[in-house]
Amino acid sequence: MSQRIAALALALVSGAGVAALPAQTIREFSATRQTHGETQLRATVDLAAGTLRLGPGQPGALYRMELDYDAERFTPISTYTAATGAIHLGVRRIGSAGLRVSNKRQLEQRATVVFSPDVDLVVEARLEAVNAEMELGDLHLVGARITNGGSRTVVRFSTPNRIRCSTASFRSGAAEFNVYGLGNARCNVVRFEGGIGAATLDFGGTWSTDVALEATMAAGNLTLRLPSGVGVRMTMDNFLALVSPEGFQRDGKAYVTPGYGEAEHHLDIALTTSLGKISIEWIK
Repeated sequence: MSQRIAALALALVSGAGVAALPAQTIREFSATRQTHGETQLRATVDLAAGTLRLGPGQPGALYRMELDYDAERFTPISTYTAATGAIHLGVRRIGSAGLRVSNKRQLEQRATVVFSPDVDLVVEARLEAVNAEMELGDLHLVGARITNGGSRTVVRFSTPNRIRCSTASFRSGAAEFNVYGLGNARCNVVRFEGGIGAATLDFGGTWSTDVALEATMAAGNLTLRLPSGVGVRMTMDNFLALVSPEGFQRDGKAYVTPGYGEAEHHLDIALTTSLGKISIEWIK
């Protein structure tokens, strides 16, 4: 009898524990809009956790978002203002809900966002603990600002931007942040601000304009992948930073590549580091 009572008590306790766990509630949400003569789009993407895929869509669709989200902690965002061409997509926390990254259900949040390749686009992505893969090539990209506080981000310009870009800004906290093909971005200015993670800025691609890079690295590792056919000039304001400017020659307070003045295109780099490490790699 005592064994039956003990077994029953164990079952009740186990059952109570299971009942106390919240049910998994991953819901689907989609938002899309066809083009109706729009010429520009200002897009903001907010995502706190999960994965993000962002890139160019099909002609005829101004934007599209497919979202799987944690309905117990977040609610979808999809607002479009036709008068200003502003779109806000992503998820918003419900009440004071935190990230609780130990909750595996949050890792199942997935967002896919695409924009028309035929309208002038300014995009801002504000990410917290998001694994992000972004393709910004083959767009009419006017400007970009990408921030990720605590996870891995990969941004690619696999093909040339269709128009000239004013500024592309990237900011990383305690994370891994890699940008590839910046020669295809056609941006006048590239800005990068890094914290304590690791980052790579790759300037490969088809160059058609001069570029200025302003990069700050606090205590992480920054790798610059530079094209050998572009004239590069680099200045540094570094404190206890390990900088290895291989392939450069000294020119006053700056470092320049041989033949900098005669090069067809130029990359001017201003580096500020503190307790960080800067590495240079050359690409053909």
